[in-house]
Amino acid sequence: MNEPVDTPLTVPPDSDRKASVRSFLNKLTRRSKQRRRFVVGTAVAAICGLLAGVISFRLLPGLSARDLLPAFVLPHGAGGEPRSSQGPDNRLLERHTRRLTLQTTGSDAGPDGARQLAQAILATVRNFYVDADRVTDQQIGELLVKVIRRKSGQFQASIDGNAIVLSENGKASRYQLNPAGMVDAVAAVSTAMASTAAENPEADDSSVEPAQKCRDLLNALVAELDPHSSVMSPSAYSELRQGTEGSFGGLGVLVGIRDRVLTVIKPLPNSPASRAGILAGDRIVRINSQPTFGMALEDLMEFMRGTPGTHVMMRVLRDGGQAPMDIALKREVIQVDSVTSRLVEDPKLKILHVTVESFSAKTSREILTAMKSFKRTHGAIDGMIMDLRSNPGGLLDQAVQVTDLFLEDGVIVSTRGRREEVEYAGKGYDEVEFPLVVLIDEESASASEIVAGALQDHGRAVVVGRPSFGKGSVQTVFELPYEAALKLTIARYFTPANRSIQNVGIIPDMWVQPLIERGENLNLLGQSRYRNEGFLLHRLDEKLQTRQHLVALDERMSESCCAKAYVMAPRSEENDTDESIEAARLLVAAARDVANRHGQDKQDHGWAPGRARSLVTDEVVRSKFGKLASEAANWLRSKFGIAWEVPNGKGQFLSLAVDPSDVEFTVQSMTGTAAVSGADARFLWTLTNKNPHPLQRVSVYLRASGFAGETKEILVGSINPGETRSGNISARVPFAPKNESWDVDIGVALDAWPVAPLTRQFHLDTQIVERPSLNIVSSITAETGGVPNGVLDPGEKANLHIVITNEGHAPASDLEFHVVNLSGARVSLGDAKLTVSQLAPGAVTFVDLPVLFNGNHVIGEVDIGVSVDAREMEKPLDRQITLPVSVIAGRVGVMSSPAVQQ
Repeated sequence: MNEPVDTPLTVPPDSDRKASVRSFLNKLTRRSKQRRRFVVGTAVAAICGLLAGVISFRLLPGLSARDLLPAFVLPHGAGGEPRSSQGPDNRLLERHTRRLTLQTTGSDAGPDGARQLAQAILATVRNFYVDADRVTDQQIGELLVKVIRRKSGQFQASIDGNAIVLSENGKASRYQLNPAGMVDAVAAVSTAMASTAAENPEADDSSVEPAQKCRDLLNALVAELDPHSSVMSPSAYSELRQGTEGSFGGLGVLVGIRDRVLTVIKPLPNSPASRAGILAGDRIVRINSQPTFGMALEDLMEFMRGTPGTHVMMRVLRDGGQAPMDIALKREVIQVDSVTSRLVEDPKLKILHVTVESFSAKTSREILTAMKSFKRTHGAIDGMIMDLRSNPGGLLDQAVQVTDLFLEDGVIVSTRGRREEVEYAGKGYDEVEFPLVVLIDEESASASEIVAGALQDHGRAVVVGRPSFGKGSVQTVFELPYEAALKLTIARYFTPANRSIQNVGIIPDMWVQPLIERGENLNLLGQSRYRNEGFLLHRLDEKLQTRQHLVALDERMSESCCAKAYVMAPRSEENDTDESIEAARLLVAAARDVANRHGQDKQDHGWAPGRARSLVTDEVVRSKFGKLASEAANWLRSKFGIAWEVPNGKGQFLSLAVDPSDVEFTVQSMTGTAAVSGADARFLWTLTNKNPHPLQRVSVYLRASGFAGETKEILVGSINPGETRSGNISARVPFAPKNESWDVDIGVALDAWPVAPLTRQFHLDTQIVERPSLNIVSSITAETGGVPNGVLDPGEKANLHIVITNEGHAPASDLEFHVVNLSGARVSLGDAKLTVSQLAPGAVTFVDLPVLFNGNHVIGEVDIGVSVDAREMEKPLDRQITLPVSVIAGRVGVMSSPAVQQ
């Protein structure tokens, strides 16, 4: 998840630590006497497992964040963006880009490298972490002992009085529980771990330098503080910087994994890919002779990266093509826009739809450019939709500047950490003459939430969509010795109305909740439910806000200004009606109608603060969305017998905030305290309503904690006073390389909102079990119409004989076989099925796949993707098989085919 972060700074690791820290503080805290300003962001960070530290982008239907990455290569330039003469100036970025020079000698090898790195990291954490009372010497020492126990198998660690005791091979060493002592302890452990790794070349560990081990060790320590703090390797820091500069070296193509094949989502304008004729939907079969089928996207990116000016050869298969094409591309510096815009279809109004992918260095300028361009083409803007859905955040100063475009004065955001700072809107280029709607969803985070919250609090915009991610903290990036970096949480931010969105998010004025048509009562409200800050491990808790938030939510959702509509999700891409955009369009139209009826001038336009949100119910929900909500409720009742029609009245959340015991919720683990990796963990739940009023729109959910945790939800409906409902819910225990713990939250949601007091937490110890290990070998058999020599001739028919062996120590059950044609019309594949239901250890089975080689095309090889999966396997076995073809076929193709593009 991209986060608001501050400017890279450097902590001097010299011996005079106190003087260095004092100097560091003085330089960091310089502020203008004329007005207080925010600490600027310079880098965005990725959601663990979602965006892999690269530029953010809109998720497309059918793709997960891990399946979609832009193909770029190297950072361009070392500094920030230059000031622009157009649009708001980047004043925050200008002010806080001063860096302290860190002098280091030699490489990061040896104990001195680990010592310098540990001193820099621990000093920064103590002096700048948001909660000073959580980073005392005692607490850092306890965390250090915890991570040493977990990361190092050769040490026993404990705290004895005022010292950390490390025992190795029966020999104990004591380190004082103070800054110097903890630095010595980290250096000693890192050096020993590096030495052990170097002596064991068979170990799956490339970190053999003490500084690398120190970085890993202290990364685990700061990760215990909160999910957004981390110690970054030089490569990770380099990629993080790339994500904020808006320019990359690469091919200029957005790619994803579809049907296990690397597929072009879209080429970027004016890029090597677009000039070479690469189109959306093209499948990339090979990169520089490297087969791509079944490879992880992160690994494939390494083959697409390289120095600008170098060449890449890609083999591309187009739908309907006779054969793949070999296309030569030269890597270039790619300028990536964070903003796209279009005209919304409306018979009467000219509405600008601006999609903000992330908040990078040029976002405010790009939005301003989009508005000016729209005016030149279409005239005045009747209304604007700012789409922040799936926007993971980015630069804090850009969030401020974007908000400032639409406000004339007032607070935009404030932060509170070791000090409090406030950012105000200023006089400048203020676009206030038209209605503004902001779209958010559960993947809108951080900087996106700052913009949505500020515009909502000032009544400048109506917010539509679903509650946002709830990341209410600010990170800064501190440069470390040897090109590493520390990303550290330094503050919490608050909206103009003094709201903290930590673990809560921005609640939209109009909550549009899709209802998915499925055959079973599972995840009917979407699989991305509850993937928010409140379910991350080691999150910053706002326990004092739990009751206050329930009260505020109860009052807000019962006000006339706000509404919620459950709508049936589109059944197909052909009927892909975006109900959030439709709601925004109706809101703009309603505002214009109000202005016209009352004869108001253009500056008022029916969107004045205090009146805009009333349009949600008065002009929108009571018309189209009231009917859509009825359709969704009728479907739930007819399909599953679930009563979902009655909206919540005031008091439901309030009663739970006052007395959670009005609802009795018990959960029993049918698995016990241990779970088998790859198996199902089952839980039995019972829910009793002791409240004198019915509980409405009730659901029970399971959420595995962490960034990539699984979510399952079962809709229950209404529960009358005194009524008890029960059921069970299960989740697949994730595969893990070693025995480790697994945290699960099971809770109750009312009206699609989790109620914190009704959450039950389980901590399971996963046990690794033997798994099958499949292997594939293939050969050409049963050749007819050609020379039977194991080589395909033009017009020849044959079988691809695929032998599958279980080389593991556990059986493989429920085997599935999948094949993909990677060679176009030059080869035809028949049907082949895998009939065996279980493959014992050491057992062999086979599949004969009919193949017809048509030949006569430029590329000699025939590529076929084969995939075999089993229930016990962590992931399918994917293999790209290359079939040999006759030399004649290749020569004929060279003479007759114009398919090669250079």
